[in-house]
Amino acid sequence: MPERRNWKRHAVEIVVIVSSILLAFGIQAWWDENQERGEEQRILTALLEESRVNGEWLGRMIPYHQAQVAAVTVLLNEAADEVPRISADSVDHLLINLTQWYFPQYERGAVDAALLGGKLELIEDDGLRSLLSGWPVQLEKAALRVADEKRVYADVWTPFLRKNASMPQISNAQTDLPSGIDDSYSTLTAVRETIDHTELLRVQEFVNILLERKWVHEDAVNDYSDIQLELDALVRALESEIGSGLAAR
Repeated sequence: MPERRNWKRHAVEIVVIVSSILLAFGIQAWWDENQERGEEQRILTALLEESRVNGEWLGRMIPYHQAQVAAVTVLLNEAADEVPRISADSVDHLLINLTQWYFPQYERGAVDAALLGGKLELIEDDGLRSLLSGWPVQLEKAALRVADEKRVYADVWTPFLRKNASMPQISNAQTDLPSGIDDSYSTLTAVRETIDHTELLRVQEFVNILLERKWVHEDAVNDYSDIQLELDALVRALESEIGSGLAAR
């Protein structure tokens, strides 16, 4: 009888030990899973904040480039007429609109950290992972648009005006940026001699530059509109995944 009781006691002890081990493994697995989900939420939140910042930039850039296209189109149409009907003041106003520049700085630290750090595998949703994997391509497209505008502005537009126009007079034509961009410039001192910039509309080089500007800004509107669609889809997916993760916890 004592031996039988010992056998039962040992069996109970074995069961207790095995159960304790399994429980420990279960707790550890739960802890690891919880840690991963917590890290996923932190990554998703950082990505969402970054995406919203980029969305604010895009919300400014599309109307800005649309306004540039509109200004260039007015000047090109006037240049096509035998006798321009536009006033000299209106030309100066359009020239200052086209001489203002706005180069955004898109954020990509969070998405690069997720991709390069191998953190993308923590995100469970396949569609969201696909959107995030393709997002750097959209950022590169935006960077190319910025670089293209900088090139035309710095290497073509400004040198031409510096040589053929009165930049102080153009600068005085407007004290704020076009398209509702929140910035301003003070006027300069009185210009000693006024130039009629409508004469530029008869200069073929100027017309060629206007056409190049039109192409650049139209490309920017098209590309930024496509990027905006991708970003909207990304933001919606991030918000949904974050909401699902919080609900599960």
